[in-house]
Order: sequence, then structure tokens, then C-alpha cells
Amino acid sequence: MSRSELPLIVPVLDIQAGRVVRGVGGERRLYRSVLEMKPRGLEQDDPLSVATWYRSRFGASRLYVADLDALSGTAPRLELYHELIEAGFHLVVDAPWGSTTPLPTSNERLESLTPILGTETWRSPDRLAELGRGRLPGGMLSLDLHGETFWRGPSAEDRLRGAGSDETAPKASEDSAAIVPPTRLISACRRWLDVAKLLGITDVLLLDLASVGRASGLSTLSLLSELKPNYPDMRWWLGGGIRGPADARLAARAGADSVLVASALLDGSWPARDSWPALDDS
Repeated sequence: MSRSELPLIVPVLDIQAGRVVRGVGGERRLYRSVLEMKPRGLEQDDPLSVATWYRSRFGASRLYVADLDALSGTAPRLELYHELIEAGFHLVVDAPWGSTTPLPTSNERLESLTPILGTETWRSPDRLAELGRGRLPGGMLSLDLHGETFWRGPSAEDRLRGAGSDETAPKASEDSAAIVPPTRLISACRRWLDVAKLLGITDVLLLDLASVGRASGLSTLSLLSELKPNYPDMRWWLGGGIRGPADARLAARAGADSVLVASALLDGSWPARDSWPALDDS
């Protein structure tokens, strides 16, 4: 398999309490340090050390950052983002942008930081639309799922009131995160995508938190096949369940432009760059 047969592979930094943790199934209170996976050559779990390890081992300089503390209602770690940017990384950052966190400037977005607006934060496409037409070129929409359910954390309104934490936020298994049948899920996703077009967003992430860290394979391929034909100008990212290059190849065949990978890189399932092409060309 050549590098051209793969989508762009983007390593993940799930950051919690200042360290990089291994995400499993969206159960954030149970996340533990990535060092428990015994990645070869990685000795520290601070974000810069893990980011540098990804670059030296896999040739990756573009990273997906999930600021889990900020997504649970605390202040975003802006100084950390800048530290990683100064070290030469381009970041795709999942944080409560536009609620408690100001949107990055156009220069920051284009050169070093892509902000993610996630359904976990905004809850309603109408609420997200209030950001204004064309205001987020270069940004990304994340459709945050848990199987056939929309994942819910503290809403944008909760954050503005200073409410919400990971201990109190409703999870997908609770009544407040109602199960969405597949046909309704597709319809709901299209409403979000229509708003994304109004905002000038051209990148979309289908993220299934139920599959994260499970090595279960991609669960979002069928959803991608339903959505992609109606939004041909979107660039599609997939996250959750990637086991190795074979899954990445399936994603590319389904039309994905990029995939997020964490566990398969950390546990040795993905070959290092000395026996495999670099993950990105930047």
C-alpha cells in the first residue's frame, strides 16, 4: 500500500489536567496517562513531549488536540496551544470556541490553528448559526456522536453561566442524550452541515466517541456514504476505532480525506516512519 492510498493521518492529543491521556469510549473520568500503553521511546506524558514523539516517530506535524478540561467547563489552555504552535505544530483544536473561548484570528486559523466547533458544545445548529454567515472560513465542524446518538457535554449556554463539569454533564447513555434513530441522525447531521456552509466551514469531522480507543474499526463509514454526496465541497475527517493502515485505506476508499489516530500509534499497531511513509507532507 502506498502513501497515496491513505488519507491524511492526524495523531491525537487528548489533554486532561496537563497530561496526554488515552481516550476510551468517551468515559473521560476513566482516562489514564498514555504512558500506561508503554509507547516505545516515550517517557513523558506532557503534551509537548507526546507531540514531539509523534513527529519523530511518525513524521507528523499536524495534530488534533482535544482540550478535555475546557470541554468539561474549565478555562481553555491557550498558553499550551501557543507552546505547541511555537514548536512547529499545526493544531486542530477541539475547545469551546465562540462560547467562553474567543475565536482565533484569521491569521492564526490559516497558519497554525484550526478551531473546531462541535455539536457537544453547541447542541443546536440554530444556536451555532448565530455566529454569523461566513465568519469561520478555515474552521471545522465536529459531529460528536456516541454510536447513533449525539454526544452531550456542557452546552455553550452552560459555559457562559460558568456551569457544567465532567462529573455533572449528561452522557450519551443518560435520558438527557436521547437516542436518535439512524434516519433522524442523518437528517440532523444535514441540518448541522447546512449551517456549516453558511459559516464558511469546509471541513467536517465525524467523531464516534463510542469507538475511541476500542480498536473496533471505523463505525462512521456508512454515515459518511449518506452525507458526502450532498456536500461535495466538504473535506471529510473520521475519528474513532482506527486499528491500523488497513482501516485508513478503507476510510480513503469511502471518501475520507483525513482520519484521527491515537491508540494504534501509541500501542505499536502502526509502523514507525523508518518502515512506513511519514503521516503527513507538511
